[in-house]
Amino acid sequence: MLKHLAQLCLLSASALILSACDWSSDDPNVTTDYTVGGTITGANSAILVINDTGGNPDSVSTDASFSFSGQPQSGACYTRGCAYAVEIANQPSGQVCSIANAAGTIGSSSVTDIAVTCTSSPESIAYSFTGGVDGGQPVSGLSKGFDGNFYGVSARGGDYGFGSFYQFNPSTEQTTGLYSFGVTATDGRTPQSGLTQACDGDWYAATSAGGANGSGTFYKITSAGEERVLYSFGATPADAAKPQGLTIDITSCPNPTPTFYGTSTSGGDNGAGTIFSLAFDGVNWTEKVLHSFGAAETDGAIPVAGMARGEGVTTGKYYGTTKNGGDWGYGTFFEYDASTLQITRLHSFGATAADGRYPNQKPRQGDDGNLYGTTSAGGSNELGVIYKIVPSSGAETVLYTFQGGVSDGARPSSRLKIGADGNLYGLTSAGGYFDKGTFYQITPDGVETTLYSFAGAGSSDGAIPNASLLREVNGVWWGTTVSGGASGQGSIFSISVAP
Repeated sequence: MLKHLAQLCLLSASALILSACDWSSDDPNVTTDYTVGGTITGANSAILVINDTGGNPDSVSTDASFSFSGQPQSGACYTRGCAYAVEIANQPSGQVCSIANAAGTIGSSSVTDIAVTCTSSPESIAYSFTGGVDGGQPVSGLSKGFDGNFYGVSARGGDYGFGSFYQFNPSTEQTTGLYSFGVTATDGRTPQSGLTQACDGDWYAATSAGGANGSGTFYKITSAGEERVLYSFGATPADAAKPQGLTIDITSCPNPTPTFYGTSTSGGDNGAGTIFSLAFDGVNWTEKVLHSFGAAETDGAIPVAGMARGEGVTTGKYYGTTKNGGDWGYGTFFEYDASTLQITRLHSFGATAADGRYPNQKPRQGDDGNLYGTTSAGGSNELGVIYKIVPSSGAETVLYTFQGGVSDGARPSSRLKIGADGNLYGLTSAGGYFDKGTFYQITPDGVETTLYSFAGAGSSDGAIPNASLLREVNGVWWGTTVSGGASGQGSIFSISVAP
């Protein structure tokens, strides 16, 4: 409801919010009270508005008008010179509503031109996690299996509260919890890294906790939910600990002896994280630390994401980032050559105020051979950036700086994905109309468009998307949120993007 002078006027969920907080007037003798309002068109269900007195809400449906008016005891200002701002507190189910002429200053007459227009939403919630055996807080996203189903892991839920491995059928939109982590004292816990299906049909991934040493595991699991721990990290102080993501060395089949490369946020000679490999000799899996971060003050430290496998002229090389370290302490971008076992720092983030800081995702190699990624902070607004790096030289370009607010995202939270149109797509965990995150598109030239704002609380929509996207050939994008949904435990969503 409307608050007093100089406060944001908050209304209840599924309502319009009105702020009228400027008591200034260019004519103190004018005491006429005006109204502030407009029309709502296209809504598929009733939208609630609350007048400034805080009385009973009035139901407003499609093609209806609404207005707010002041009364002396309300503390609201509806005379000449008063500022107003109307916002949407919740979206109708399956729709996206926008406002034109939402803010301004009252002149010599009532305001009647605020226009709320509702259209069909490109996004729909396919499943809401319950936090039970199906899982909760799915932070790894979805991977498509050879059988056409999607698979993923959640960081919470399951029978023991330490996460689950689940199957999602995109045709029926049914989710089945297949395995609960933490079944034994040496099992993995809190799985967060994405799944990779190898040529044997099994899924391989890492957990950041649990295992024989409490520092995470490397495991495989069948599509039926039969799990086996292959390695427990943290066997020695110099070993990798708390792994953050794996990349298989090749994707073509058959591949009888695959090798995985990964990073860890802890462990290594300096306790600042590692690059490691996991190789299979036909009988056993062997882990090897390939590089220990933090050897010098300017070296990278704490890689919080896995690495991207180079292709084309960069085949045999892997690219990743560290959250800390570098020349200014805001992280680095590095190249690891698997043939020479050499690591090269290509860029230190934070060189200028406009540069990104704290890179947080695997980079993505584009069709042009360049590497694209995001930082969780930095840029002119300190809300994160999208960057491009030329691998041959390490030259970095900031393609886009997030603006935040109602029309743009903030804090990019997913690895970039290339669409069929050649553009890049991603998610933010904040910003957008409800500050619950966005789904966005950016061209290779740096033109960004917010395609959807997640609604979160007060609706069944998801909130805070924080995992990689899955693109289907029909132009539908699938993803997960760590919050929101009917039970507040996260959701699986789909978004249709016109070709």
